[in-house]
Amino acid sequence: MISLNVVDQLNVPDDVKGIISLVVKENIELKEQLKEGDDRLITTGEAKEILLCKNKKFWDMAANYDDFPKVIKFGRNYYRLGDVKAFRDKHIKGINGEAK
Repeated sequence: MISLNVVDQLNVPDDVKGIISLVVKENIELKEQLKEGDDRLITTGEAKEILLCKNKKFWDMAANYDDFPKVIKFGRNYYRLGDVKAFRDKHIKGINGEAK
């Protein structure tokens, strides 16, 4: 990813540097917001949508995978969005033979 220091070193007019700097700053802010979003709690239904599965498959995975995201009980079952995404990505890589 390009940094603000690299923008200053570019051999382009100052107004172009200003525009690029603005875009880089906005990109950094959006990445921070995205990281914060991974801590958001999601419902079981949302977790199923992210994992692309229905009820039976969801609960089978919860029972059979040690690394399945841990449930957070708060009246209902919730999961951390980042944990569900990480499990999904790891599981998909395993299916495709890319996992170690």
